[in-house]
Amino acid sequence: MIRIFSGILLFFIGFVSFSAMNGSPVALFINVHGLLLAFFFITAGFVASGWNAADLFNALNAKIENESHALRLIEMLSYMEKISVISSIIGLINGVVLILFNLGEASRIGPAAAVAILMPLYCAVFYLFAAIIKSRVKLSMGRIAVK
Repeated sequence: MIRIFSGILLFFIGFVSFSAMNGSPVALFINVHGLLLAFFFITAGFVASGWNAADLFNALNAKIENESHALRLIEMLSYMEKISVISSIIGLINGVVLILFNLGEASRIGPAAAVAILMPLYCAVFYLFAAIIKSRVKLSMGRIAVK
């Protein structure tokens, strides 16, 4: 679990360093509305599916009891991947609506386009996070099958 959080920390340090080298402030990459929208869709789907926090922590720690438990975790992570793709599409549509709303003022189209692009970026990072954890669960499942 420490490796996952250290990986997330390294990702954000790299992201901040990249934006600093380009001369753009980090605040340009923060869209609270998009983050809340993505978090809401992913959390709502997670809760509605009947999974709980213990399943998520088991997946993060690669603690697998048996093969059926591993299959349940893989199903959960596959669902998280799918819901992140759907969230990115909804966020992109939301951003396009903002662009169309601001067509009257040319100076507001750029920030609206940035908002439209950020939501798929957030969901792509979450998709990558779920895919990495799913591959760790599959590797752990292979170790259980060998024993």
